Amino acid sequence: MTATFIRSGDIAQRLSISTETFRAKRQLLEDQHGFPQPMPHTRHPMLWRADQVDAWIDMQGLPRDVEERIDPALIRSRQVILLAEARRA
Repeated sequence: MTATFIRSGDIAQRLSISTETFRAKRQLLEDQHGFPQPMPHTRHPMLWRADQVDAWIDMQGLPRDVEERIDPALIRSRQVILLAEARRA
């Protein structure tokens, strides 16, 4: 079972980068790439919702128009997105 909330080290591992790199790039990722913001009530340690982070990771590399056409409830993996797009055709 996946944890509901994850720390920066867990996110860095999912992105295959170091924790230090994630911490250095976090604000840029939030501001320019739509990365989820940490939970507002947890600053030390910062915590993120695992499902939001996973959805963001799954969305990377997809055209923006695809992101807007897919129901966020369906986003679990790229395969789900491709299947949803195939049904629309």
